Amino acid sequence: MQIVYFPYLNMQQKEEYLFNDGDIKIWNFKLKGKDYIKDDEVYKKVQALVCSNIHGGKAIEDVGIVTIGKCDFREFSQVEMETVEELKYLFFVSHISNNAKLGQDVNAGHYAYTSENFDLVIQNFRMDNDYFGLQDGFIVNMLIGGYQIGKKKFETPTYLLKPDRVSFDGHLLKALLELKNKKPMLFKRIVEATKIFYLSYYNTPSLSQSVRIPLQTSAFEVLLKIPNKEKRKHFRESIEKLCSSTNEKQITFWSEAYTGKTRRKGTPKAYWADRFYTLRNHIIHGDKVKPKEYLFRNKQHYFDASLLFFILTIKRLANNALKEKLFYDDIKWEKKKDGFGRDFEGFVYEDNYRQAMIEKALANRN
Repeated sequence: MQIVYFPYLNMQQKEEYLFNDGDIKIWNFKLKGKDYIKDDEVYKKVQALVCSNIHGGKAIEDVGIVTIGKCDFREFSQVEMETVEELKYLFFVSHISNNAKLGQDVNAGHYAYTSENFDLVIQNFRMDNDYFGLQDGFIVNMLIGGYQIGKKKFETPTYLLKPDRVSFDGHLLKALLELKNKKPMLFKRIVEATKIFYLSYYNTPSLSQSVRIPLQTSAFEVLLKIPNKEKRKHFRESIEKLCSSTNEKQITFWSEAYTGKTRRKGTPKAYWADRFYTLRNHIIHGDKVKPKEYLFRNKQHYFDASLLFFILTIKRLANNALKEKLFYDDIKWEKKKDGFGRDFEGFVYEDNYRQAMIEKALANRN
């Protein structure tokens, strides 16, 4: 038998997520375990497996267990596992979309998600003994057996985030599922780009910023179908076209070229894209990159702004593909006090959905 689950999804009081008319479920073991597992012996075995995950000395019970069809803990087929992996990335991007909206709030760290929260665990077990095995590893994919259920414990890493509330962008998730049916090629591109962005978004301190930045630019390359020639130019133009708003202020900025620096004109978002890709070039070509080069305008870390642009780009692509303005989000450069009362200057994400709905309702009333 086999259990596939998200040990760190932190479902809290969320009972379940349903997909494909309820055929695919991600359900909270703590709240729904008794409903879906009718056999007491199987329930006890699964409970012991789930509770082998420990955080702060306590067992984690609100894990997200994945079932497809009947809850029988059978081994998933390759096609079914591909479906689960796809859902993992849709869940990830829908949750970090809310990260983008947290901004400089003093409590932002209490609500944020990172890649660790969406890592899947696959455990094999039998009903006729008290041992289980794990599948793990990439370079060498290993099936590790001989762990005794109830005795083997898996302590969470110290840097794991445990958000205080379940928070994800339901509008984005709905739009992505609609794209899957109506625009499958774009949907596939978004998923492939998200896979790469996912790798950059682990909270582990062992992943350096010089690794994260090239991963994120690669994600944009896939998302925007950037051609092999003049990549920085195409990236800058794509970001400006998709992410800039009507009548947005134009500025003049210096841009690096093979012949030296050249002056360009564009929006602040085009300037950000140009410098972001330039930073990527410096890293992958082995140049010595000074700490200040990781800051746009010496103010905001490119890693932080990249999330805002990644989410906004996906939403603008969805608007265009579905020929409907589903999202009213925007990014603006602001100067203000952050949640700690410190001076902040940088791009800020704006979710204008509620305001747009109010304005639309008032217009319809008139």
